[in-house]
Amino acid sequence: MNEYPKLDITLLKPAEVSTGMNNNRSLDIFTISSEDSTSGMMHDIERGIRISNGSWNHTIQAWLYLTVPSWLYMTIWEKFVVADFCKERKITPPTPIERY
Repeated sequence: MNEYPKLDITLLKPAEVSTGMNNNRSLDIFTISSEDSTSGMMHDIERGIRISNGSWNHTIQAWLYLTVPSWLYMTIWEKFVVADFCKERKITPPTPIERY
């Protein structure tokens, strides 16, 4: 950032946000509104945080992803999250990935 020393960059990396891209999915613990994401990011900027997940629940999701062993995370993901995701969107669940 030597070219623009007065330019601040903020990284927003939310999980699922209800928008037209996902058919305005209903809000739940995993899905937040774009307003909530923006509000959370602005709150983080005010506190001097430059990398934001956009909301408290997406921050917890990101922390769990980095903390929980990958085999446990993927088991929960495949058995619960993907099944609901596919059922809600009326699509066929993908074939599970075989692990060695």
